[in-house]
Amino acid sequence: MNRVLNDFVNSSRNANGSGFFDGDPMAYDTARDLSKNQVRKLRRYELVPLHIFQYLARAGVIRQSDVPQGPKTKGWLLDFLRWYRYKNEQSRSFGEYLYREILKADYPFLAMSFAKGDFVWEKLEEKLILKVNKHRNT
Repeated sequence: MNRVLNDFVNSSRNANGSGFFDGDPMAYDTARDLSKNQVRKLRRYELVPLHIFQYLARAGVIRQSDVPQGPKTKGWLLDFLRWYRYKNEQSRSFGEYLYREILKADYPFLAMSFAKGDFVWEKLEEKLILKVNKHRNT
């Protein structure tokens, strides 16, 4: 089972959340209503329970009217998080972050590909500063 989704299930046992949802009491409030059957379906068939979508709606990431009916597959959740029309940049940022974390939990080699572009501009700026300082010193 996916680490992020497992952390959501484990949040039902801890008032401060668990793992990825550590320090998030809203995850605890939403996850504690999960039934054993829903957890079993998540582990066995990777059917994402409705509670995860309800958590996203309560957190303000998606609209309450866009919460799907019934359990969906993990692939459906990933497509939903990737292509959803978020209402603001903050919710889009969290939705894409959750999307990347779910993917990285299933495919660890993707962790490097998501980080390839990080700090590119800072590195270019450092090179430019070094080049300018070198020309000033000569």
